[in-house]
Amino acid sequence: MSVVLSPVGIGVTFLTAAGLPLSGGKIYTYAAGTTTPQATYTTNSGGTPNANPIILDSTGKLTNEIWLTSGVAYKFVVQDSSGNVQQTLDNLSGINDFSSLPTTTQEWTSSGTTPTYVSGNTFTTPGNTTTTFLPGRRCQFTVTAGTVYGTVAASTFTSSTSITMTMDSTSVLDSGLSAVNVGIIASSSHPSLPNFLINSAGQTVQYLAGGSPGSNNYLYAAGGANGTAAVSLTAAGNDSNISIQLIPKGASGYVTAVTPPVGDSSTKVATTAFVQTARTPTRQVLLSGSSATYTTPPGATRLWVRMVGGGGGGGGCGTSGGSGGSAGGNTIFGTVTAGGGGGGGNAVGFNTLNAPGSGGVLVGGSPSVGIPGAPGTSGGAYGNAPGGNGGCSPFGGNGSSSYVGSAGVAAATNSGSGGSGATGTGGEWSGSGGGAGYYAEQVISTPAGTYTYTVGSFGGGGSAGASGYAGGAGAAGIIIVDEYYT
Repeated sequence: MSVVLSPVGIGVTFLTAAGLPLSGGKIYTYAAGTTTPQATYTTNSGGTPNANPIILDSTGKLTNEIWLTSGVAYKFVVQDSSGNVQQTLDNLSGINDFSSLPTTTQEWTSSGTTPTYVSGNTFTTPGNTTTTFLPGRRCQFTVTAGTVYGTVAASTFTSSTSITMTMDSTSVLDSGLSAVNVGIIASSSHPSLPNFLINSAGQTVQYLAGGSPGSNNYLYAAGGANGTAAVSLTAAGNDSNISIQLIPKGASGYVTAVTPPVGDSSTKVATTAFVQTARTPTRQVLLSGSSATYTTPPGATRLWVRMVGGGGGGGGCGTSGGSGGSAGGNTIFGTVTAGGGGGGGNAVGFNTLNAPGSGGVLVGGSPSVGIPGAPGTSGGAYGNAPGGNGGCSPFGGNGSSSYVGSAGVAAATNSGSGGSGATGTGGEWSGSGGGAGYYAEQVISTPAGTYTYTVGSFGGGGSAGASGYAGGAGAAGIIIVDEYYT
């Protein structure tokens, strides 16, 4: 048996009306609201019942604990030793025992007035009851046919109150009208309902806003992740006053835009339910393209754009001839242009050592963040010296110096970094590295529908001269667009 500790127990001193200890007093225990004896117990095992009545000691205190059956409400009647009632404690439950409390609340309550039949959708009540029969409040009627339902459309007071109903389908008032109950929630601009609910999936759902019949009300529901709708709404019952319209989710997981309907002359509430899907950010990575078009996804409210110009190629080397690397191309998104890195210089014999490639610069626009491209490094100006390193962009991947007597190393694909210069042998110096492209970030808080973009091309490595080696190619630029939805 499950028992819980009584709120009346050891430590409590019972007193007479004169304030003296209730020596030898008695406590009778009954089922709540009755005179049916109900057992209590001496310990939390529930194995040994107390005497009924329980006898107090000479100080007016209990000699045993009192444990109550879980889920049962009690009545305690306290008497003196002569049987005179001193106190009655009714509807007692054990400490932290909520199982004995009511678990349901009636949704209908008496209107407190007697209705008089007028027509199939109209009745009157004595006095002014317009604050009870507010427009939009649900009503339950007892008529000849049984129980019928409707919603208050209007209520006016002169010498009595006349109430006009919008009755549910198949429901009608008749001359046998004898009682009317009202819903516990009255239509009001300040309802007692919270303005949000939590659905079975743990998602927040905003509840229908208040408003009078004929006004526009909106219901928003949080859907599933990644654009999947997880909420379904159904018009329950036969209430023709509620018009629910579900707006379909678009192909990309956004809500299509519509104009909500308005209430008609019969005071029907037009309620449009928009299913607001919870979307995670999406990303588009642009690896190539010249004067191409980027399209902002429907529903995207903010873009974070990261971009870098193309990297320059590393210079070649040789005892004669050969060439330096070529420059990387500019990367463009909207109004921002990130310049490409310069090509690394070539080395000719022991007499000519050209400069490393310069880093890319901002060519146009005002990015939120801008980092000039890193230049390449110079090739070695002595026999067997390594070629220069390519400049490194924030995406990494630059070409690093190669072994003696080998071509330069290309930068990682679409990193915007520079290629390294070729490494000569004892007969020539080594080529210089190409520069990295300019890096830019844009945060676009109000995106346009489309943007023109170009991904900067890579700079080619310089050609090999006589008895020499070619430089490493730079890397093309890149554009990364993260798309956010609110």
